[in-house]
Amino acid sequence: MAQRYVRVHSQDGKIYYGLLQLSQNVEVLDAPPWLDGQPTDLILPANSYRILAPCAPSKIVGVGKNYVDHAAEMGTPVPAEPLIFFKPPTSLIGSEGEIKYPPQSQKVDYEGELALVLVITPVIVPQPKPKVKFGVIPLLMISQPGIYKKKTPNGLELRVLILFVLWVLGLSEN
Repeated sequence: MAQRYVRVHSQDGKIYYGLLQLSQNVEVLDAPPWLDGQPTDLILPANSYRILAPCAPSKIVGVGKNYVDHAAEMGTPVPAEPLIFFKPPTSLIGSEGEIKYPPQSQKVDYEGELALVLVITPVIVPQPKPKVKFGVIPLLMISQPGIYKKKTPNGLELRVLILFVLWVLGLSEN
């Protein structure tokens, strides 16, 4: 089974990174996994924590209309170049987080996605290349399709969505 890295909020108000066990206990790490966190002696029993989003990103970058079926679903052709969009980190919630729909929401859609988490350590000369770690997150994306056709002043499509994630599966280095 792949490692399942989680970020949790304990009953005593602390936030930890850890490994989710089959028993639902969390083996707490001494640092985030991308900083090579190692297991400690602290184990959080099941039901003694709340799962948060598995990371606190500085930015979220998405790619839209990047396959034929999705573009057809929206009644448009696949664009010549992928549509890139950004989401604020506040759009990310964890397990049992409250989904707050915008007041103008009349219909929302949801879809399962796989998200890639990248952690890039900057290059320090004369180091040959940056250190890159990555993991995969199962993600539930909730969007408001009626708003897709509205354009912002710079021509980009406006999207309202919430990203719901539980854990990072594995973590590998380049």
